[in-house]
Amino acid sequence: MTRSTLLNGIRVLDGGFATELEYQGADISGPLWSAHVLEDAPEKIAAVHRAYILAGAEIIATASYQVSRQGYVEYGLTAAQADRALLRSVELARTAASEFPDRRVLVAASLGPYGAMLHNGSEYHGNYGCTFDELVRYHRERIEVLAAAPPSSAPDLLAFETLPSLEEARAVAAQDPERGRRLHDYANIVEKAAEYCHHLSENWRLASKQASEFTRIDLVQVLNEVRQVVFFGEIAVQFNGASTAMIRGSKFELMRVFQNVFKNSLEAGAKLLTVSIARNADRIDLTIADNGAGMDPDHVRRALKGGFSNKENGTGLGLSICRHLLGTHGATLALESAIGKGTTVKMSFPSAA
Repeated sequence: MTRSTLLNGIRVLDGGFATELEYQGADISGPLWSAHVLEDAPEKIAAVHRAYILAGAEIIATASYQVSRQGYVEYGLTAAQADRALLRSVELARTAASEFPDRRVLVAASLGPYGAMLHNGSEYHGNYGCTFDELVRYHRERIEVLAAAPPSSAPDLLAFETLPSLEEARAVAAQDPERGRRLHDYANIVEKAAEYCHHLSENWRLASKQASEFTRIDLVQVLNEVRQVVFFGEIAVQFNGASTAMIRGSKFELMRVFQNVFKNSLEAGAKLLTVSIARNADRIDLTIADNGAGMDPDHVRRALKGGFSNKENGTGLGLSICRHLLGTHGATLALESAIGKGTTVKMSFPSAA
């Protein structure tokens, strides 16, 4: 079974490791952080792995975030000890996973960024003051140790944690051009997702104190970004009609609208969304049709009115908020649906001058 098959769908990861080690009575105050425990009390690490698997984790990360040759040498240890600690961290995780033979628990080797061994907090901003080649060498050393490991010490996955910059992601990518390209693309997606989350938090903080800034944006590009950034490409979207559709508006406000529409379609069981874009005089008509369960006319009317939801914990405010946001763009919203035939959302925007 390939790793891509194993990772298909949603998987539950474990949580914070250092905090759980402290609960076990471990001292993680030194510069090697949880890596100290690999040498001093490996049974505590095994206990944390075991607790997370019992709690439902399907992927467990090793206690190796702070393990590196440079970090160990600076602490007065040797590069060989660092390599052994890295392999030992995987062995402990594998042993814990083997105690659950009825479960398929994946082991991810936790690999911290270059800044982790500097002990100055730079893993949160990436201003290391080192060369690109130094970044490449730092990551290559650990990858090569794991790649040459016997099965008992070989992880299923590599988890490059808290990489704070695209520059460091590129250094990791340099180890394998094809996988590296995918990592770089993913890093770009994460960066855009962080930007989107920041906008949402600022929007909620400022509420209605200031209006969103409108610029020229391409609806097609925004739709694709929602699919990639918010849903990580899990939605099958087919585009018809115009390849670009320029309007004036707020990219992030429209991302909220399209996120809500896509989410509604997925929750209705849709497997495919068809987006059609057409220019109509000085307007741009956009339709998003899904092949989900659909709604009867009464549900359509109540959904557009707001305050109605057929989801257990739904507020029914989603489409009302969408209609409001579209209204600020001079756009209109209409909804058509039929039981067993899916739902079509129709929007019409003023075209950019």
